[in-house]
Amino acid sequence: MKHNDEKYKKCTTQNYCKLSICMIAGVASLGLSFLICFINPAHIMSKHVLRLTEGSYLYEILHEEIPCVYLHIYLFNITNGAAFLAGKDTKLRVEEVGPFTYQEFRKNEDIELDEENGLMKYSPKFRLEFLREKSIADPKDVILQLPNIPMLTLATRLSTNPFTQYGYNLLIAKMNTKAILSLDAHSYLWGWDDPIVKMFNSFIPGIINFSKLGLLDRLYENERSRIELATKEQDKFKIRKYNGEAGLSMHGYGTEKQSRCNTFEDVYEGLGYPTDLTKETPLRIFRYSFCRILDLQYQGSRTMKNGAEAFVYKFSNETFTMNENNKCVCTLPTCIEGVSNIGPCFYDTSTGLSIGHYLHSDPKLYERLEGIKPNAAEHDSEFVIDSKLGVVLSTRFSLQGNVIVGDVRFNSATRQFSNMVVPTILFKIVQPDLIPYVKKILWFEYSLGPYLRIVPATLSFVAGLLLLAIAVRSCLCLRAKSGLTYKLSTTVPLIDEKNGDLAKTSTDQCR
Repeated sequence: MKHNDEKYKKCTTQNYCKLSICMIAGVASLGLSFLICFINPAHIMSKHVLRLTEGSYLYEILHEEIPCVYLHIYLFNITNGAAFLAGKDTKLRVEEVGPFTYQEFRKNEDIELDEENGLMKYSPKFRLEFLREKSIADPKDVILQLPNIPMLTLATRLSTNPFTQYGYNLLIAKMNTKAILSLDAHSYLWGWDDPIVKMFNSFIPGIINFSKLGLLDRLYENERSRIELATKEQDKFKIRKYNGEAGLSMHGYGTEKQSRCNTFEDVYEGLGYPTDLTKETPLRIFRYSFCRILDLQYQGSRTMKNGAEAFVYKFSNETFTMNENNKCVCTLPTCIEGVSNIGPCFYDTSTGLSIGHYLHSDPKLYERLEGIKPNAAEHDSEFVIDSKLGVVLSTRFSLQGNVIVGDVRFNSATRQFSNMVVPTILFKIVQPDLIPYVKKILWFEYSLGPYLRIVPATLSFVAGLLLLAIAVRSCLCLRAKSGLTYKLSTTVPLIDEKNGDLAKTSTDQCR
């Protein structure tokens, strides 16, 4: 009997060990299933792929030339130029002509990555490619009546100095130039021979380093910059410095006027944003051609076709209003509601930026203009950003270039334009389709990702339940066997009844 007891005890110990392992494994499997539901392995892997580190795929893409936005360009053709200059018409009549569509391509040069401090520097270079199939015509074949920007700008600069006005009148008469040009669209965009520009290029070559003036030519020629941005996950793509400065010195950064308006706080280029955005995350964008920082305002969320929850933003309606937040960009003698002065970035010319057709501005701004028709569907902005990965899914907005004309009544050629904001060019900017690499990441995150959570979580949950069920069943079996053994030990005499008291004592001990 002693041999059987030892065998039984050994067997029981082994069973209890198996039972314990089974229960621990079952609880662990259930815990893993719940953990998978919370940690989202697909999101972790997507964030890993999108990290900005040496050798990462995103880092390699930044070295390549990237196709960027479509620029649908419209020029404001003047249809009553002669009557307006003669004073017969009190309003200047304009019409949009376009689009002339270009695609922007970007390549980042001289990339420096400092992973230890979470910083990256590069110099973006841009080029434009004309897209004939998306345009109304070749811009070289379209002749328009357009504002003479150098003439109106110089007249405005001299409007506060009566000693130079007489000389300006003589200069304009000698040059035989007019306030409204008859010019093809290509020349207006990429450069035409202007006598005033040539004169200043000859006399002030250090400041005016070009002999021809073109709107796009000057816009992209000035895109010479060295950008320093953050690379860590929580502030990825956030601008730290631009050309070595942590703010916009042309708008008062580094002086007593320093404020959030001219400081790179929560500012991005618009290429990408940090992961795991919240509705409260402040976003602002900057590009030198804007000559200012533009605030984005959260509008709501949108569920995309792939199941992603995207955050929708737009330019704040107060972006071009004169308020405390925009005080730093008010550098004109008289600030204009609805128009931001961009002269500090473009040779101190009297040029201004607004939303297309002065949307969200006081109609008094264009009361001397005909053909201005602000329309939110056409001219408002929309930025759709994936909230989990910080990927910009779509972008559309409009910006308008204008000539801010002062009191130029001293000159007969420009008199009719006095105290007007004259529209010159309208940009409707639209983001093209996402590149294949980004599409794959989004597919992995939102199409494959749920299965990477559901399938392992379900399998772990089922396995956990099965293991616990096996453990419970084994426990019941062990208890049944223990009960049977105990019952046998109390009913079967271990020693012959003839031994009397000894048998009785043993039976009492078992009981």
